[in-house]
Amino acid sequence: MGCQGVWVLDPAGEIVVSEVNTTAEMAATLSQRAREAFANGITVVNFASGPHGWIKLLPVRAPHCSGVVAVLEDHQDEVQWRLEVESIAHDINNLLAVTQGHLELLQSSPQGKSASLTEALWMLERAVGLVRRFTEVSLPRSRMPLTMPTEDVVDTLVHVSAFLNTGRFPIEWGVQTKVPPIAVASVDFVEIFHNILQNAADAMPDGGPITIQIRVLEDTVVISVRDFGPGISPNLREDIFKPYFTTKQVGRGLGLYRTRQLVETYHGRIDVVSAPDDGATFVVTLPRASTRESSVALGHSGG
Repeated sequence: MGCQGVWVLDPAGEIVVSEVNTTAEMAATLSQRAREAFANGITVVNFASGPHGWIKLLPVRAPHCSGVVAVLEDHQDEVQWRLEVESIAHDINNLLAVTQGHLELLQSSPQGKSASLTEALWMLERAVGLVRRFTEVSLPRSRMPLTMPTEDVVDTLVHVSAFLNTGRFPIEWGVQTKVPPIAVASVDFVEIFHNILQNAADAMPDGGPITIQIRVLEDTVVISVRDFGPGISPNLREDIFKPYFTTKQVGRGLGLYRTRQLVETYHGRIDVVSAPDDGATFVVTLPRASTRESSVALGHSGG
């Protein structure tokens, strides 16, 4: 948060000093708020100014100097922090919902109890890892080990997709070769692909196959998830990654936003390939561990 500019207003709300490019609409609002604050004896007033800014009014009452000082503050960091917290909460809720489903299966059917219990415990362990993030979001992000062992990549995808194995969403696998270690923390890998698989399931409310393919390139591992739903129109393919954007009846529109943030944290990329009535394919490209350092400063994306 930082100061972006200052106004000084007299007790009647007239702007006498301005360090900010002020529109007529903003000036009128500022004048009214300042006048009310001074007249009502209020000490401090805060109100929003745009999506990331706040204006703080500080009335001054002195024998020879009275008026209102208005300070424009940038709350971009606070907005980003709130988004991250909400995104983590969104993913914890998803993992707990899957865990609940496995536990309900245990309760209702004697068959498959061992498998359901294993998956429920696995998901709870990942949810605990996400809860730990709440202790980090208000602090400088520490450096975390990235390397995800070879055997964990496919195994984790099997676990993450287990919530779909109800007969409604048969998984079709395509793994071309042995998968090398990739440069991503396990807890983030789970978040990325749980969100994508949940999105694939939501695209097919009546069920349908989901294809997971893994390709190994020279410096990267490419993991594709395809559904056979209605597809994504070209004008929405960028919007779906924006926070709070959703075309669903339920949900907050944070899953794919969070997914892109995590992928880009590891210098990867996520793309969407889609055609009308032919489903959608989310393609995630992540660096092989051998081509990256063993750790990265989380929260930093780009070169």
